[in-house]
Amino acid sequence: MILDLKLSGALDGFEIARRLRELPSPPRIVAVTGRPREGTPEEAVFDACLMKPCPPGRLVDTVLTELA
Repeated sequence: MILDLKLSGALDGFEIARRLRELPSPPRIVAVTGRPREGTPEEAVFDACLMKPCPPGRLVDTVLTELA
């Protein structure tokens, strides 16, 4: 799953990832963000985190790595 960290609405990407991690078989999660959130280690809830703008090839490589 690919999640943006900043989302409109009540939930952000961190909260969605935390909830997904509670599932019996959680998906692999790749975060994409334009601004890192200080004080929160991405590795705590994400399998990978990419900064925007992210070259398409890097996104594809990261997703393929996480699916392997």
